[in-house]
Amino acid sequence: MRFFDDLHSCRQYDQWFDTLKGRHWFQREWELIETILAPCSRDRLLDVGCGGGRHLLEWHSPGMRCMGLDASIHMVELARRRLGPSVPVEHGFAESLPFTDDHFDIVVLNKTLEFLDNPIVALKEAQRVARKSVFIQVVNPFSPVGLKQAFRFLRDSFPYRPNHYFDLWTLKKLIGTAMGHPLHQWASTNTKPMFRSWKQGGSHISTSPFGDLVAIRVDLAELVSKSALEFPHRKMAFTTLIHGATREGL
Repeated sequence: MRFFDDLHSCRQYDQWFDTLKGRHWFQREWELIETILAPCSRDRLLDVGCGGGRHLLEWHSPGMRCMGLDASIHMVELARRRLGPSVPVEHGFAESLPFTDDHFDIVVLNKTLEFLDNPIVALKEAQRVARKSVFIQVVNPFSPVGLKQAFRFLRDSFPYRPNHYFDLWTLKKLIGTAMGHPLHQWASTNTKPMFRSWKQGGSHISTSPFGDLVAIRVDLAELVSKSALEFPHRKMAFTTLIHGATREGL
């Protein structure tokens, strides 16, 4: 597993979001999260790989019951300082979540899967502790930002180098392997307006599979039964466009 194991790297990563580029990135990222995830105030949410807790701060504002977990003790400390006692943040690992089944309504893996040794186990764990949905967001390696990062990784020892790269298709395949092809909704966004977006009130949300960020919400509550997972030939197939996002059952 790759995670931030020194305080300097943690602070450097967290403080980047206070720069002009970082604020712009966070704005686009949050817009995509709000579009796909759409949680309600009664939901109990776990952010796995919460980093410095910036997203938890946004979720906590409308009164959601939130909790964070991160593999880096330094990130946990940064998040605790940012959030205070109102939002608990614990040290732990995505592949072994220390919670009972259905403990949360929503589990979030935001730019987390890429850094894990075993993302399939992490997805199974997320499904186990989530009652309603699992939200996954990754940096797309086939996007301009993803390609730029890949070249940077080749040039130098970039401290935030992931273990894996997931585009939309490999991510959907991974979800199918780990979670039994549940229904899901996906969309993407670009940190720069290089592709045609699905414009809705200035939104940059797109159904392009080449966006810089790709997000998927897996709807666990719509699984018919566990028996359906045991018989792969029982499949529902449909695709519709909902609010600029694609909804699919594989």
